[in-house]
Amino acid sequence: MNYSNSQFAKLLSCRPRSVDPQFAEIVTFEFYDGIETGVGFYASGETVRVASLADSNLGIYRAFEFAIVDGSWLEKLSRVALESHEYAMALKSEIFSITPTALFVGIGSLDLKWIKLTTISADALEALRDVNRPDPEVYLEVHRLLKFGK
Repeated sequence: MNYSNSQFAKLLSCRPRSVDPQFAEIVTFEFYDGIETGVGFYASGETVRVASLADSNLGIYRAFEFAIVDGSWLEKLSRVALESHEYAMALKSEIFSITPTALFVGIGSLDLKWIKLTTISADALEALRDVNRPDPEVYLEVHRLLKFGK
């Protein structure tokens, strides 16, 4: 996956520190109701879709998946607050159906004000999404990936 010009991917160079991804805006589709999903975007138009994977045992940190997606989403995303719930869910479905240009997993604060991240393959991410795995196990696996790599 080529993401060399990605503002989001440049956060990889900050490891092992936690950093603020500095999204210009974050639009959430589901929040506090199962898997939390949303989209972070930069003023440049770069769009990163986000979904929660698991919570830490204490519930103060969360494991997330991040995917850079191509397209011009800034204008559509800025209209979410003004449109109907159906519009937001259709937009979410459209964004989450796009094949990403890059995949990452990370651990961060619940509000995404700081994150640590690493790259991940589509197959490894799919294994983390397995609904039969308990949250603590998934969270610890993401933590292991961040600490020791693949």
